[in-house]
Amino acid sequence: MEKFISEDLGPIQVKRMKQALSEMSWESKARIELTNRLNEKGEIEDNSSKLIDVFGQTSEFYAQEYQRLFNLFNGKINKENLKEFLEEAGKSLKTIMDNPRIEDKRKTREELEEKDRELKARMEEERKKREEFERQSVEIPKDKMGICLDLCFDDSDIMTDYFSPHRSLEKRLLAIVKRQPQKEALARRIASQIPDLKDFEWTWHTENYSMGHGNYLSATKVHETRKHDAYDGRKEVACFYEITFNGWDREIPHHQYLGDLTKSTPKGVKGDGIEVRENKEKNGVEIIFAAKPNDEVLTSLKANGWRWSRFNGLWYNKLTPENLDFAKNLTC
Repeated sequence: MEKFISEDLGPIQVKRMKQALSEMSWESKARIELTNRLNEKGEIEDNSSKLIDVFGQTSEFYAQEYQRLFNLFNGKINKENLKEFLEEAGKSLKTIMDNPRIEDKRKTREELEEKDRELKARMEEERKKREEFERQSVEIPKDKMGICLDLCFDDSDIMTDYFSPHRSLEKRLLAIVKRQPQKEALARRIASQIPDLKDFEWTWHTENYSMGHGNYLSATKVHETRKHDAYDGRKEVACFYEITFNGWDREIPHHQYLGDLTKSTPKGVKGDGIEVRENKEKNGVEIIFAAKPNDEVLTSLKANGWRWSRFNGLWYNKLTPENLDFAKNLTC
């Protein structure tokens, strides 16, 4: 298609000329899509939508009108004929808009009824899945967070630059803890309390950047293979475990679920020599153990947001009534 030439137009005039041609090109890619559906009364309702196929074909009227303009002005636009050109381009634009491509996607009543049955079946299946999830799952309160086990596989495809290395197949809740920084020690402590996971080798990852996966532990070996359709066409995928931090409202517990570790405080063993003291200068409360606490106490400390100070040899937290009660209950 031959291009117009601007002979003595200024920048603004050239812009107006190009804009007129651009509008014609844009509208030439429009199409009217005709569809229909069954309404609640079982009646067929027709609908039409105007769509723009940016990379689609142009209407037959575009080439016709473009060539008309080109012939009318011999392909040359100048200051003298610009006004007339814009008027004629407006007429061409209207012709194109009045004659869009029509794509008829309307279906017969039998096809609509079959589609309606399929839709209702899918909706019923989704409803049952939601109900089953609600029945099996437990709530994670807003002031707490879940430690979860994800069964994942790498769904990336280097041939198409598709990147999805953490495609989740199944997620299960291992424990509920106080909302706190997502630390490696906390994740490892929870994993060590799960019989099925305690002998796994884990590596810690921190991906706190745009499109990153956050903080998580990843198993160093493949756990199992499952039959599943992958993006690159695989029908069977190699799966591995990840331990992640989850702030969702609900999650299904793992079969070795530790429960909400913030609800109970393990009692200190007689003779442990536990000392509890307030540090008003730092607005904190501190716990000093004469010997290393047992696993139950350590897990409870981390689950409730207590931090270990290697320099001072003590556990510390903010001074709140809840944290003070927790510390005092250890000595009971």
